[in-house]
Amino acid sequence: MRESQKPQGGRSSGWWCYDWIEKRGVEMIEVTKLNGVKVLVNPHLFEVVEETPDTVITLTTGKKIIVKESRQEIKNLVILYRKGIFAD
Repeated sequence: MRESQKPQGGRSSGWWCYDWIEKRGVEMIEVTKLNGVKVLVNPHLFEVVEETPDTVITLTTGKKIIVKESRQEIKNLVILYRKGIFAD
């Protein structure tokens, strides 16, 4: 993430996590919501990924996220994420 794109604020604002993620490497995967907003999600919280025809990610918390990526793309992102974990 470029410096100009980083949200401003300290730990109290909750934006400290961006620096933490960058220092630790890939800790989450990036997906794109239907409105074009990119978000980071923790793949350990995925319960179900289904295409209905939009791709819906259901988290263990019950929250659902509708994304532009296909089910296969999400699967590939999770595989890459897990390979990164075990490579360390």
